[in-house]
Amino acid sequence: MKVFPELLIEDLRAEIEPERLGRQAGERGMPPLTATDDPGQTEIEEYVEAKKNEAVQVRDAQLEEVDRHLDQLDQAVLAGDLESSARKAATEFREVEQSELQALKASLHEFERKRRDFFDFKHRNGLDREPDYVSPRTTAILIGLVVLLFVVESGLNGAFLAVGSEGGLVGGWGLALGFSVVNLVLPALFFGPVSRYVSHISLLLKGVGALGILGWLCTALVLNLGLAHFRDASADLSENIGAEALSRFQASPLGLQDAESWLLFVLGFFFSGVAFFDGRKLFGDAYPGYSRKHRKMEDARADHDDLWQDVVDQLRTIREEGLDAIRRTAHQAKIQPVERRRAAESEAKLLAAFDAHVEQLQRFGTMLIEEYREANRSVRFDRGHPEAHATPWTMAPPAPHRERRDAGLVEEVDLDPLNRQYEAALHRVHEEWEQTQSRLNLEGSISRTRSSGQVPAVDAGS
Repeated sequence: MKVFPELLIEDLRAEIEPERLGRQAGERGMPPLTATDDPGQTEIEEYVEAKKNEAVQVRDAQLEEVDRHLDQLDQAVLAGDLESSARKAATEFREVEQSELQALKASLHEFERKRRDFFDFKHRNGLDREPDYVSPRTTAILIGLVVLLFVVESGLNGAFLAVGSEGGLVGGWGLALGFSVVNLVLPALFFGPVSRYVSHISLLLKGVGALGILGWLCTALVLNLGLAHFRDASADLSENIGAEALSRFQASPLGLQDAESWLLFVLGFFFSGVAFFDGRKLFGDAYPGYSRKHRKMEDARADHDDLWQDVVDQLRTIREEGLDAIRRTAHQAKIQPVERRRAAESEAKLLAAFDAHVEQLQRFGTMLIEEYREANRSVRFDRGHPEAHATPWTMAPPAPHRERRDAGLVEEVDLDPLNRQYEAALHRVHEEWEQTQSRLNLEGSISRTRSSGQVPAVDAGS
């Protein structure tokens, strides 16, 4: 793309119409023969000057861009610039160290405390195995199973109890819903968790666990046998069903008269047993408190690992940004002579194109003035030559922008010292990175040292 618009004499002639202007002035006898100024010619001169000024504006705008680029390139890259990038990275390393050291120490100490609590609990209770606790997914499955049993048992019990019930199917389901709450929810949330204490080292807590098992067994038997007797009584009577069911249960707990009542008892007792064992599993390891201690230790480990990773990421980002800044600075120093030479050559081409454009404008302006004068003289009644036409026209030269640069005077950069400074700056950033990691004890996270059983220590005086 050309910087200056292409000049065509036909276009200029069509815009200013020199022959028309000359004839109009000549027909009126203008300019007078003794006049030194010609208004018609002045109009053409102003038109050409406007074209020249447009070119000057384009030239100056382009040169300002070149000047800005050269001003940036003229800022020499010194050894201090490379050292400054390395020093900035070192300062940021120390800032991270100062801000995160106490947090890392506190996090590690918290993990060590939770770890000691866990192993103290383990040794105090004679445990030589890893804890067994359910994952969130398994917990959701167990809860879902209890809910499913609740729905299924309520539906089955409702269908069985509807026989002989005054309320029919709706009444039977309402009664079954109440039984299912006690038959399933109580074992899952109370008897099951309490029964885990049967494996506790404490005799008192073992007794509590045994009572939990016995309590569930009695509750499940009494409740489901009572429900089965209620179903038997409801099939035979329409009034006082509850009293009759209680009387039959007291007289003969296992004396159920209907096979469907036995089926109701077996299903209810089975569902209660499933809820009971779900409750034992739902709250973690079979030994109460063991999985909770282990989970607290693992949570503390994960918290420390997350903090460790965050600090490592901060330091890594500082290192990469510092190295990138050093590389950019060194690259800028190496390409400066080439860029300056390229900018100077671009300036030379721009000014050469401007000179050619102005020269062509001078030539075309002269042609337009001559056409105007010839047309003016051809129609004058006095056939004379005005004094204003005696002097050849010359366009005023444009004002120079500034002194031109010489592309051949661009100095080369000695790359040997620059490379030494570059390597020294890179070395300092890497050294500061390693020293900061060492001071923060970031050689590895707790998880990476877990297999060896060792816990990285933090120097209290660091």
